Amino acid sequence: SGLYSGDIQVWHMDRYVNLPSGSKPEFQILKGHSAAVCSLALHDRSLISASEDKTAIIWDLNTMRKKHTLKGHKQRVRCLALSGKILFTGGNDKKVFVWNLESFRNTHSFDAHDHWVRGLCAHEGTHLVSCSRDRTVKVWQIGTYKLLHTFNADYDCYCVAVGGGFVYAGVADYKIRVWNLHTMQKA
Repeated sequence: SGLYSGDIQVWHMDRYVNLPSGSKPEFQILKGHSAAVCSLALHDRSLISASEDKTAIIWDLNTMRKKHTLKGHKQRVRCLALSGKILFTGGNDKKVFVWNLESFRNTHSFDAHDHWVRGLCAHEGTHLVSCSRDRTVKVWQIGTYKLLHTFNADYDCYCVAVGGGFVYAGVADYKIRVWNLHTMQKA
């Protein structure tokens, strides 16, 4: 779990089986961020964290140590998405950065929205979906990063998910918007 302090608690779930009454769960603390942790993602035996300190950190879960710090965003990093060995980060600088997880290099970045990028979701290695405080949800082609479609959500968007041929967005009016990914129409 990511904390406001910038620390990350790694909970040992295998030790919860038959936990004696009154016992406290066990966890380890990862220290590396200087501001709140906004998002977490898993890739193989690595944990990736995004933070208000403008960085993403890749942690080795075998050693519980920092492997690499990804720097490039000019403001807080709010969200993460994975597609194979590609990591996407989105932040308050309105940009999406594309990172190669083997070389830890930034391979591409683009202006994605007119306001904070709040959510990202990669779909089947072909599409990246982003959402923003600018009230839009956008579908991008992975590889070319060409904008394929923009959905108007009418309210600030907080998170996105893709599945079953549909794009889902959680928005500020307490509703979930749904669009068909193939027809690019409201569902």
